[in-house]
Amino acid sequence: MKGKLKHWNEEKGFGFICLNDKSKDIFIHISALSKMSRRPAVGDIILFEKNVDNNGKERAINAQILGVFSTSLRIKNKKEKANSNLLLKVFLGGVLVIIGFGASKSYFKQDQQAVVSNMSMVSNVTASEKSRKIINRSKFICQGLEHCSQMSSCAEAKFYLRNCPNTKMDGDNDGVPCETQWCN
Repeated sequence: MKGKLKHWNEEKGFGFICLNDKSKDIFIHISALSKMSRRPAVGDIILFEKNVDNNGKERAINAQILGVFSTSLRIKNKKEKANSNLLLKVFLGGVLVIIGFGASKSYFKQDQQAVVSNMSMVSNVTASEKSRKIINRSKFICQGLEHCSQMSSCAEAKFYLRNCPNTKMDGDNDGVPCETQWCN
């Protein structure tokens, strides 16, 4: 049914709904509007079900104010929003995992390419040089050093000259690095 709130006693939480057909006003208690997001006001249009109590009096039940959100709908909307936020977070987390996996795969691929490149260099030398390079590799690694002043021994300078790019340790290009400092 549908009617207009004719009278409302805020202090006691009840009022009366006037129906359009000018019949007897229907009693309404605040408990019938328990799911509404605001209290009723005189002039509100009320949608309700009519019930007759044990004393034969008519009263409104399961009522709502036309045009006002019910709190149950508001809770549902909050739950839907929370669920959509959760889906967004899961999606973004998945994207980050994929990006991280791709980055690590790229990093390890570059590392593998460097190993393959070093292995091909080793395969081009004689067996005795191979064993020396393996021994030297266990002591030294290429760290971007280029000059004799950065070396700590002749062995390190030779390792860098043979295995590392962009070294500037063999000024006369005779294959012996750091002749005046380490390898006299």
